[in-house]
Amino acid sequence: MICSWFSGLLESEDLSIRKSAAEALFHFYYRKEDYQIAERYLLYYSEDNPERKLMQANIYAKTGKINEAYVAYEEMMLAEVNQLRIIMNALQILCEEDGDFDLAHRVADASSDVAKCFDMGVYQEISMQLELAAYEKNIDETARIMEKLISNCDSISDFTKSKLFSHLSFKQYGKDFYEDLRSDLVKRFCDEETFGYMSGNIYWETLKDKSHKE
Repeated sequence: MICSWFSGLLESEDLSIRKSAAEALFHFYYRKEDYQIAERYLLYYSEDNPERKLMQANIYAKTGKINEAYVAYEEMMLAEVNQLRIIMNALQILCEEDGDFDLAHRVADASSDVAKCFDMGVYQEISMQLELAAYEKNIDETARIMEKLISNCDSISDFTKSKLFSHLSFKQYGKDFYEDLRSDLVKRFCDEETFGYMSGNIYWETLKDKSHKE
């Protein structure tokens, strides 16, 4: 009786009602372990809906499609980590512009912790800290972070080697990719408009000389 009522709601013109009905029917059949029928109701979700992806992964796990489940869970986890760090970066910039540097530092540190927790590599652990050092025009901190970023270019893809994402396939980059990245960083770090406050700093002046020779 209840299922018939929810099934009728699937014909509603209201998208939110259709979605709620599909979700209720999915969980009803999922609890009954009738995964084949439960899976049908996922069609009422858009393909990029994270709820659909999670429920699909749960069905994979329950129906013996173990590798597909691993891949689905790991893809979602990586996407959520990247999205979280994008949000944290935006929040950090807002804090800087609003003059709340205590919170800006807290957010930058938290972003670093997230990157470390998910094996993103040294480069991604410290990348957001450069934004803050530059905004504060902290010469010593800027030089320290610049040097560390340049030295750890090849760690930018460390997450592809992580056990956390071991069921995913990633494009492998060769030595030339990292050399190009390192060269690009040097040029960016020598930009007078952004880092002119570094004038006179030994490390920065050395970078400029190196950039001019390349």
